[in-house]
Amino acid sequence: MLGFYIHVPFCHGKCPYCDFYSRPDSPRKMDAYVSAVTAALAPWRERLAGRELATVYFGGGTPSLLGARRLGTILQAVRQDFSLASGAEITLEANPTHVDRAFFQEARQAGFNRLSMGLQSANEEELRFLGRAHSPQQAAQAVENARAAGFSNISLDLMLGLPGGSREKLGRSIAFAASLGVEHISSYILKVEPGTPFAARGVQVPDEDDTAEQYLFAVEELARLGYGQYEISNFARPGKGSMRPETLPAPARRAATTCCTGGGRSTWASGRGLTPSLGGGGFTTPGTWRASSREIPLWTTARAGTLGSTPC
Repeated sequence: MLGFYIHVPFCHGKCPYCDFYSRPDSPRKMDAYVSAVTAALAPWRERLAGRELATVYFGGGTPSLLGARRLGTILQAVRQDFSLASGAEITLEANPTHVDRAFFQEARQAGFNRLSMGLQSANEEELRFLGRAHSPQQAAQAVENARAAGFSNISLDLMLGLPGGSREKLGRSIAFAASLGVEHISSYILKVEPGTPFAARGVQVPDEDDTAEQYLFAVEELARLGYGQYEISNFARPGKGSMRPETLPAPARRAATTCCTGGGRSTWASGRGLTPSLGGGGFTTPGTWRASSREIPLWTTARAGTLGSTPC
């Protein structure tokens, strides 16, 4: 089976720790992006005939900024061009501040059956430090709206290893996320990447021993609350481990920045062919689409392998 990751590069603003590829959103650019993605999928229909998709993951960026109509157009193209396995997991990343109940209802009707939202912290001061626009209450409301729209599989992201962080603060964030009844929690360690605002400001993260202590605390606390660890940063209720590919190339969203900026790689805009290597585990299709006089990178990946929920 295959897993598809589709990178949606649009954001209202870039978080100071983020080095994933993203661009400011505009209706014109988003419409061009949707057209480029749907056109790029079609040529693979015959080459992947007989292969089933176990998972489709829309990451970003902030995919929810596309709006449910555009997202549905891409997902419909995936359904038309490829065979989805029974019970295929179709995940959409969303920002708690950019969604309401109507959006979730439309996304659910379009075929999305799993959500991933970036809570990051339940502490107001940490959210401000991370440049996040939402409050814990807005995140809780987003989960409630998603539930009302019919989503029964929701994941929240948490971040640990923050400057000034502590077991107490992390424990409050974990307890808050668990109290919302979500099925899945991802817990990531903050890393200050070159070229980010955090790097420019000289942000210093805790030393490795302190960060390791927080991580081990998170593993123990999540387990106590019923979230079994099935990957290094991923925790789930029994039977709710994500079916997304275990490995996205290098990693997926960070690689999008370099895969799409030349370096001799083929691009859709140039008309040269893609460079698949399904026998070796996957293929990556860097490319560009034109918006006005500028070229904007576009990136999609598929991963081959045996995919399925990991028992917890």
